[in-house]
Amino acid sequence: ESKRAIAQVAASLVPDKAKVIIDFGTTAFCVAEALANHNGLMIITSSLQAANFLAGRNGNEVVLMGGRLHASEGATLGRDATQILENYYVDFSFVGAGAISHHPLLMDFSREAAELRALMLTQANNSVVLADHTKFNRTAAHRVANFEQAAFLITDRKLEASTTQTLRSFEGEILIADR
Repeated sequence: ESKRAIAQVAASLVPDKAKVIIDFGTTAFCVAEALANHNGLMIITSSLQAANFLAGRNGNEVVLMGGRLHASEGATLGRDATQILENYYVDFSFVGAGAISHHPLLMDFSREAAELRALMLTQANNSVVLADHTKFNRTAAHRVANFEQAAFLITDRKLEASTTQTLRSFEGEILIADR
């Protein structure tokens, strides 16, 4: 329910006919579902589930990034995926968070995911990081570069005072999804 609430806020930012990047992962797929009634979207994604869900719906065009298929993620990752993504610049990118540390750093559990997500943050006019409350004050092995370029951080709960203090250097807007 928390991820769906985050997704509803994310989808409310997107007008019809927008160009969007949708990350892989459960929260990102919730964004794909929340965009189901939008018309004429161009969607670039590495998520097989999001691509399949949005393709052919309401005049959407879907570009599935190539690359090595990570079955556990249901997504394509690696240099082929980043090479394809380098050819696009969109209105919005929706990027999941493996973890957000107290530094604050956006982090992930695989190098390939971290590299792809870092590029997603640079390839949009408005980059949006999606992070439910369980992602904060955690670490993972790989830093996702370009977190400071995010225009929005959407989460599902009011942040704790310590987390708010941690994110004071974050220049984007923090949006809280009401459940």
